[in-house]
Amino acid sequence: VVFTAANGDECLRTAAECRPDLLLVDISMPGLDGWQVAERLRADGFGDLSIIVISANAGELERPPGQERFHDDVLAKPIGVADLLHRVGHLLQIEWMDDGMEPEAAAAPGGTLGPMHTQALRELGAIGYVRGIHARLDAIEEEQAESRPMVAHLRQLVSQFEMRAFMDALGPDGPGPGGQAG
Repeated sequence: VVFTAANGDECLRTAAECRPDLLLVDISMPGLDGWQVAERLRADGFGDLSIIVISANAGELERPPGQERFHDDVLAKPIGVADLLHRVGHLLQIEWMDDGMEPEAAAAPGGTLGPMHTQALRELGAIGYVRGIHARLDAIEEEQAESRPMVAHLRQLVSQFEMRAFMDALGPDGPGPGGQAG
């Protein structure tokens, strides 16, 4: 279960109500920043809460020497899904299981997206930025009416968080006829 908070104060209230196992907190938030949220949570008895501090500015992730550390890990944006899962698994002592099976290769509709769109989608897919993928697919659909079947297929994969299948559908050089790289 995922809970979100728009600012530091809301984050503290949500944590008190929900007692989460893990907190991803951005340094830059309205009101209290991520460092202050982590410090207050520790002071409020959240010693077992795993806290990952994130920032788009990697330099912000370094705490000055001598300052107490109230977090367990840091991540710089853009955050890769594999890296995030690794860190979450480590902090929560979760052993992720891979069934070894490849995602079902549903027959993808024909159509091409073009190398520029394909590259952009691959970059967004690599970091798991679902909203960004949907926005790019919207733009492609508006720009290239003939790509609608392929866009619908890609949108379905992303909506179901089938990121491996989504990346496979893009192929090494982008989707060609039948969804295969061409």
